[in-house]
Amino acid sequence: MDLPDDFKIEDIDKFKIMAEKGRVGALLGMMFTMYFKKTHEKSVRKKMTECLEEYRDMAADELKWYLRPGGGKYYKVKKNSPGSIVEDLEKKHTPKKGYSWIFSGGDDYYDAASYGISMMALPDYGGDDIGYISGNLPMAWIRKNRPGSFQNLIHKWCAKLNPFHGYAGLGIIQSIDYGQNRRTEPLIFPYAMRFPGLEIENPLSLSNHLEEKIKGVNWLTILCDDLIDQLGGRINLQETLGEEFPFFDYKGGSLIQAGPYPEIGDINRRNIPKHYKRLAKVLKPVRVDYNDSYLQAPDPNDNKAVTKKWFNRFD
Repeated sequence: MDLPDDFKIEDIDKFKIMAEKGRVGALLGMMFTMYFKKTHEKSVRKKMTECLEEYRDMAADELKWYLRPGGGKYYKVKKNSPGSIVEDLEKKHTPKKGYSWIFSGGDDYYDAASYGISMMALPDYGGDDIGYISGNLPMAWIRKNRPGSFQNLIHKWCAKLNPFHGYAGLGIIQSIDYGQNRRTEPLIFPYAMRFPGLEIENPLSLSNHLEEKIKGVNWLTILCDDLIDQLGGRINLQETLGEEFPFFDYKGGSLIQAGPYPEIGDINRRNIPKHYKRLAKVLKPVRVDYNDSYLQAPDPNDNKAVTKKWFNRFD
């Protein structure tokens, strides 16, 4: 399905890319990802599972599948299943093993779904052990809640979790299954290259590249105090960006909003969201210089080149 020239954000939930066997390959929606250090520590994992459980309860009527820690099989969500995630952590936590959960609202667990969330806490490797929480919500959720509800939700979780960095905004939502995600990447490539405001997310393949710097910017960009200090401090950063970039501070960092609403942009129409472009320029000193393959181009030999172009799409 191609996006029409008169495409509006209100129409996002109608977008769908079909994959093989009648599966839903990709959707559009509001997504969020937060990265954390020291995810082998029980205190960090506990906060992560509490937020995961909050999302699970909030989207209880929409979630249909889950993958629990140590499992290779997806199970159907039922009334009393899988139970308390926080209690599961209490029973199974060990810093020498990873701990992860996935929930999806797809009719098939391979489907891209409007509702979904995953968490990955890494074992103790003796380093920063960058883990993440990544999820998404449909525009329908935004519409049925008060204005600002999405920003407030992300800000609340930032205050609780104190992430190292992260981002939230419009994105292309793929399958929660890693293998299916990779198989459908060629389908989303044209949209990734045309619409700069759309986040393309695969934190499992990125986290080990983001131990010191951020992936990039979106409508909402999360920075911890250490990163803000590298940019000259919060006051300097606020003055540099100006009033069109509200800061939502919390103990340990800030959530920066780039403009009044999320934007999709369109390279074909020479429309690169100006607020994203401005923020990307100011945050360039803390953006990762990514030199590996992330996007899959029609010609695999182009993967690294198009990946670099995409990471620098706001420059």
